[in-house]
Amino acid sequence: MHEIVAQHATRIAELCRQFGVARLEVFGSAGGGGAFDPARSDIDLLVEFASPGLEYRHFFDLKAALEQVIGRESTSWSARPSNKAAIP
Repeated sequence: MHEIVAQHATRIAELCRQFGVARLEVFGSAGGGGAFDPARSDIDLLVEFASPGLEYRHFFDLKAALEQVIGRESTSWSARPSNKAAIP
């Protein structure tokens, strides 16, 4: 994980608790998957909410709060509920 995210880990964890996040992953260049450019790179995040329905109520508020804390845009988001239904 890039230091631009790691330096805000405590506040990010607080926001995850506040918005009911079960799991938050950083991927792409900020997650160690490439050449992160502090001047231009965005932050790619995968968020899993603890309860069904939370993703619809909290997604955009969480996104805005994380962007404010990290100080940059996060454009590649994916949200998924924690209980996944099997599709036959």
